[in-house]
Amino acid sequence: MFSNQGPMKRVLLLFALVTIFYAAVFSQTRLNLTNGWQFRIANSTDEWLQATVPGTVISDLENAGVIPNPFVGCNHENIKWIEETAWEYALEFTIPDYLENCYSAQLVFEGLDTYADVYLNGSKLLTAINMFRTWRADVTKKLVTGKNALTIVFRPVNELIRKQKEETGIELPGGEWAYIRKAAFQFGWDFAPRMMNCGIWQPVYLQSKFETNLNNASIVTKTANENEATLTATFQVSSEVEKKGIVTILNAIDWQPIHQEEVDVKKGDNQFDVDFSILKPNLWWPNGMGGQHLYMLAMVFETETEPQQIVNQKVGIRTVELITEPDCIGTSFLFRDNGKPMFAKGANIVPPHSYKFYEDEKWTNLVTNAQLTNMNMLRVWGGGIYPPKAFYNACDSLGILVWSDFMFACSMYPWNESFTENVRREAVEQVRKIKGHASVALWCGNNEIDEGWHNWGWQKQLADSLVIDTTWKGYQKIFHNLLAEVVKQNDPTRAYWSSSPLYGWGRDESMKHGDSHYWGVWWGKEPFERYRFKVPRFMSEYGFQGFTNTSTLQMYADVKGITSNFLQCHQKHPEGFQIIDQYIRREKLKYSSIDQRVYVSQIVQAIGYQTAIEAHRVAMPKCMGSLYWQLNDCWPAVSWSGIDVNNQWKAVQYQAKRSFAPVIVVPEFRGSKIVVNLVNDTPNEIEGDALVQVVTPAGKRLGVWKNYVTLEPHSTIRVVDEKLFEDPSQNVPMVVIAQFSKEFNNFIYGYAVNEKWGAIELKDPKISFTIAAVGGETYIDVTAKKPAFFVEIYNTNCELLLSDNFFHIFPGTKQRVKLLKGNLEGLAIRSLWNMRD
Repeated sequence: MFSNQGPMKRVLLLFALVTIFYAAVFSQTRLNLTNGWQFRIANSTDEWLQATVPGTVISDLENAGVIPNPFVGCNHENIKWIEETAWEYALEFTIPDYLENCYSAQLVFEGLDTYADVYLNGSKLLTAINMFRTWRADVTKKLVTGKNALTIVFRPVNELIRKQKEETGIELPGGEWAYIRKAAFQFGWDFAPRMMNCGIWQPVYLQSKFETNLNNASIVTKTANENEATLTATFQVSSEVEKKGIVTILNAIDWQPIHQEEVDVKKGDNQFDVDFSILKPNLWWPNGMGGQHLYMLAMVFETETEPQQIVNQKVGIRTVELITEPDCIGTSFLFRDNGKPMFAKGANIVPPHSYKFYEDEKWTNLVTNAQLTNMNMLRVWGGGIYPPKAFYNACDSLGILVWSDFMFACSMYPWNESFTENVRREAVEQVRKIKGHASVALWCGNNEIDEGWHNWGWQKQLADSLVIDTTWKGYQKIFHNLLAEVVKQNDPTRAYWSSSPLYGWGRDESMKHGDSHYWGVWWGKEPFERYRFKVPRFMSEYGFQGFTNTSTLQMYADVKGITSNFLQCHQKHPEGFQIIDQYIRREKLKYSSIDQRVYVSQIVQAIGYQTAIEAHRVAMPKCMGSLYWQLNDCWPAVSWSGIDVNNQWKAVQYQAKRSFAPVIVVPEFRGSKIVVNLVNDTPNEIEGDALVQVVTPAGKRLGVWKNYVTLEPHSTIRVVDEKLFEDPSQNVPMVVIAQFSKEFNNFIYGYAVNEKWGAIELKDPKISFTIAAVGGETYIDVTAKKPAFFVEIYNTNCELLLSDNFFHIFPGTKQRVKLLKGNLEGLAIRSLWNMRD
């Protein structure tokens, strides 16, 4: 029986004591097993080498000096032997006294990549077959006093692929990654090299168990407004017997109780959903819509025989809805946060490293960069891995919503019972793990599989009508039923979307219904102007390649020549270089060195993304999202990314920052007309002066318009729609400078030209810059005597991040750029004028 003290009083007293000893007491329930690992080729007499956990076999081999850096040159093409080899990892550990007499003990492996047999003291514990699951084994009776030997043998995944192929009985359309639960990008992609890995890529520990155990707990928002929020705390509890328990929710800052209730614990697995309210809540908002207030709450579970088991969580109170409703166009696709519509501004992300994807800092850097770029959403692409908690913590803190794909991409998948049960357990674990984060906005079943089935010729590959029907039903089993049910049961406050996109880019429906991946530009080789006409309800993928920064390439490749073999190794799209050059020629740009090729390719990439993003934003509310492919790289590549593997921004990332700004001015030439739109994506009404000037590239003024405008929240207004000339012969090269001033000395600019950038006759702009120190910050002030376009500030050091770059500047103005990271050693500056013959 419980003490005769009141339950709440008892909990408060115990909680006060537990908080004092919490770190000491609860660290004794877990013995971390991350240090002291060794590895070698399995079944060999090779010398043991030091291993790092978390880590991967490729990173361990590199650290041991067995292989050179796989990113350098074409080294990655010479490590295929690693994936064909079985690897053995070993650790000896001693059980501390406080664990010897515990009720029970589990060995916990939070991530094994991928096909692994685990042994303790020579006895087999388990076989892991899923990179994305936690694997547990009861070792209560298998541990010994003194030294214990833990061994993991990683077997080549082609063995598992072969077994699953035989069980499926069909050669599935897509890729071999479909047959196992392993990160698809490791098999090689058009942005990534083939680097088939294995290893202990997540923490390992020995966990002591009580008779009754709190396994998982999280808090989500059910309803919220400025007056009251209703939240649900979900507890997963396992027990060996039936008993009574107490669940308590407290404010972890001042230890004040919020809610408490008694629960009946049954033998086996239990789930308790505990509802409670918070009055006058401080709501959490996405970046740009408000603040990101996080409550620190403690969830406490106790019984008469166990000590308190506590989970702390930072809770953002907010509601997020996916609105997909029929309208006069087709079917909407938009996110509504706390009842207010949000234009989603962001990008798709891939794992931030090909073989060191386990490092938290690499993931949190993505979030920081997104926030600096005025984004409010990132899409986790289904061909990578589920991000770590550190990523979601950063998203919670910085207001970045997360579109979370389940890890399925670009292939049909098996549907037999063993495979689907493996998928179900993976999905349940992943949903429960992150659903307590305010940043999670959507669960999506897969990337482009529905699109592939209907538009990539997959059905023709199968040929037989019965096989086609069976395969499609297998797809529906996983993506229409199983995953939808997992989300409904475990995270009912979030929407589930079965596949992205809803329709392929070659179908008219893709512009009217749901989300769209538009690849007419790049894959279809259509001009950038096509983006202005192909505006869907929500653009969840589009993109164009640009070279990574020269300083990054020089670290990994011999880039002395424009077409060196080493450079070819860092381009994984079969036509990548040819397509980039085709668009460079369309812009009438040229290059004569690798450095110039890097620069002009980045300029062209930035032009493409600007055209797309601003077309999407001007079309609001028809279009309510723009997520480009892709934010980051996993290795030093020529790719679609805005940020390279060294966390350096390319031109397109600076342009995205400008195009995603809360308020933008969008000028555009339409034949003989000039059209200027003003977009306000803030929650507030704004007003100010709109000034539009048409000038020659040399700076001579041809026309000017000025209006005082008032713009409603989350709206677009056209401020200029004027014909410039009647006679086509009057059409001379022109530049539009569109300016909006919200308040004194606070200007927003937009630019457009009526000719290809490479065809504009330029004069030496005579750019100069000075360094200024203001309030402990460093600034670079840039001026020019003639118009200068795509002005880049750079140095020979990789470490340089600025508040703006690749900008335009005109005589009589000064561009002040803040140094955000790095140093100014070797600082230089160039513009489009430097690309002349």
